Amino acid sequence: MAVTMIAESGLLIDSQAPEWFRLQDCPGFQALKGVGVAEMDFGFVAKEGQTRWLVELKDYSHTGRPDGLAEAHSLEYLIHEFVQKAKDSLLVLGSIWYSLPNKSQLEPDLSMAFRQIPSLDRKLKLAFVVKRDEPQHFKAATQPLQDKLRSKIKGQCELLGIREYCEVFLFDHETAIAYGLPLQVNEASPRGSNKTKKKTKP
Repeated sequence: MAVTMIAESGLLIDSQAPEWFRLQDCPGFQALKGVGVAEMDFGFVAKEGQTRWLVELKDYSHTGRPDGLAEAHSLEYLIHEFVQKAKDSLLVLGSIWYSLPNKSQLEPDLSMAFRQIPSLDRKLKLAFVVKRDEPQHFKAATQPLQDKLRSKIKGQCELLGIREYCEVFLFDHETAIAYGLPLQVNEASPRGSNKTKKKTKP
């Protein structure tokens, strides 16, 4: 039975996407996880074979509020969590790109696409996807939140020499799916569940 879909944050990730991986499942990453290094949920290479994606998912559905993110502290917490995971994930990749001390333990777990530093022809895109009951409400607030994310992450991109080749996106789940990310809505997901589950097909 081959695993084809991973349930995460109210969504299903297609594990058959090109060069798909999860840092949390990489043996070389486990020691770093133990000392508090955070990671984004999964990575993959776009079908055209050039663009690399790192994706973080968050389930804000079933909050009992139409907008789901009405409270200021919820917004601030969301941005803080996204930024921390992005910075740590970039440092993990940077450790490979610049032959830092943990390169030898991290490199075997990643495909060649992610071992190569981003460039004009090999861009890296960071996507933060929020699952909502009413995505249209979230879209109205997306631009200022996306700008804040980009502002907080650009320093790490500058230090790693990839500022021109790394893009940051904030999507509601419907927009992310329409954009082509390998995601589906998990109709069987319990309300408010952020647990990771695997689904198999023969």
